[in-house]
Parts: sequence; C-alpha cells; structure tokens
Amino acid sequence: MPVEIKAYACEYRCGRIRVKPESLTKHEKTCFLNPARRACVTCKHEGHDFAEGHKSRECSASGELPDKLEERFDKYDIVWDCPLWESEE
Repeated sequence: MPVEIKAYACEYRCGRIRVKPESLTKHEKTCFLNPARRACVTCKHEGHDFAEGHKSRECSASGELPDKLEERFDKYDIVWDCPLWESEE
C-alpha cells in the first residue's frame, strides 16, 4: 500500500521535487528557470526549445553566440550569467 509523504517542489516550477527542503534550496540557486541565473531559458532572446529537447545555440540578440560564451554552456547547452540576457517581461 502506498505511503503518503510530504515533499517540496522547486519554486521555479522546473519539475524537481525533493523530500528535504535543504536539497531544494540548494537547487533553486542554480535552477535554469531562476531569472537571477540569467540563463537562456528565461531570456527574451532565447534560441532554445528546452521542452522539446532542441539545442540550437541561436540567440536573437546576436545571432550565433560569440565564441567567448562557449565556455558558459552547461550540459543542457544553456548559457548561464549571459551578458546579453534580458528579461522576458
């Protein structure tokens, strides 16, 4: 028989769920949906379709991203702390 538990979900609604709130607090600081991270996913110039798994490296702010940003790509092909980032709002 299933056992009911209390769990915590990421504030930015990325889908991450944990039993311990400390684990999620640590995650939220680096979550790709956290606007403070200035990542492609929250940028108005975003050239990725993350939900579909598409990784394009296109950016409407500058076309192809400059080579100097290549080292900022993570394992999901998302740039963090991008100098070209602008809020979607």
